Amino acid sequence: MSERDQQAGQDDELVARLATLREVTPPPSLVPGVMQRIAEPAPATLWTWLRRPRRFELRLSPLALGGLALAGLGLAALLARDLRPGPLASGRATAAATHEAEVVLVRFVLATPGAHQVALAGDFNGWDPGRTSLENADGRGTFATNLWLPRGTHEYMFVVDGQWVPDPSAPAHIPDGFGRTNSLLSL
Repeated sequence: MSERDQQAGQDDELVARLATLREVTPPPSLVPGVMQRIAEPAPATLWTWLRRPRRFELRLSPLALGGLALAGLGLAALLARDLRPGPLASGRATAAATHEAEVVLVRFVLATPGAHQVALAGDFNGWDPGRTSLENADGRGTFATNLWLPRGTHEYMFVVDGQWVPDPSAPAHIPDGFGRTNSLLSL
């Protein structure tokens, strides 16, 4: 039997199956309902209007475009001025005031070559070294982080590879009551 004859046999079988289906007459309300939906678009809601793509055209002269670019750079410079990190000084916490606010951005830095992990624990984070990790800023053992701290005096220590270490260049230290000394930072 050829492939054409097989296909013809399958077609005949399908026609026979279709003939066994009963004829269904749609309800009289179906056709007008479908035609009405096709003829009238759905009323636009705010959500559909907002989701529909729109085309906007903005025409700028090269001079205006350059002016906008300069204004953007100026704004970025103003915003970045207050967030600039302090110098990487070994073991020194540097502070930058935030427009006479009640909080100060403090940069904690500790140079400890050979260390794998450095964290910061103090009264500002519940003495939990897991909450404030320092990053190896230069890849050679200078670890640093920035924190916003409220004004006042804070006690803290670095945790270097699990060992609690006071800040070697902190301006003041105070006994912690456990035989060690905490570093003091006054803002």
